[in-house]
Formats: sequence, C-alpha cells, structure tokens
Amino acid sequence: VQILGEFAQNAPDAGDDALAAATYDRKLEELEAALDAPLQVLYLRQLAIVREKALQSYRASSRSSESSDYEAMLQADSMFQREAEEATREGSDWD
Repeated sequence: VQILGEFAQNAPDAGDDALAAATYDRKLEELEAALDAPLQVLYLRQLAIVREKALQSYRASSRSSESSDYEAMLQADSMFQREAEEATREGSDWD
C-alpha cells in the first residue's frame, strides 16, 4: 500500500534509539492493520465477483459444442486463479 511507503519515508530516523524504533514499528503495524481491515472486505467482495465471472465463463464454455465440461472447468478455474492472484495485496495473509 502506497501510504505505508510514504509513512516510512516521512518518519524520523530512530538512529540508535531502541524506544523510538520500537514505537515506529508499532505505529507502522497499527497503520497497516487500520488499512488492511477495510481493504480485506473489498477484496472478499471482489473475489465473489470473480467467482461469478468464472461460473458464467464455465457455463458459456460448457454449452458450446467445441469444448468438454472438463476443459470449460479448467478454463474457468484458471481465470479465477489469475484474477484472484491479481487482486491479492502483496504481503497480505489474505490467501
């Protein structure tokens, strides 16, 4: 998340002050947790939309005479995995 990087850049250097470094680390964790909660809710909604898209893709592909149900399932699964991975925030434990 871009704001975490900005926070890290604008935070004063703790130098050799262990208390300041610990405070900075705690504040960074608090900021990440505060941002992560609402983002995870949006992420779960996005996964539901991606799931519905994959299901629609499966249904459309399985109706066509050119592909088997198994091939249609593999295509839909591949699409879901790709889009879910793209939606997952790096460094998160959302998987």
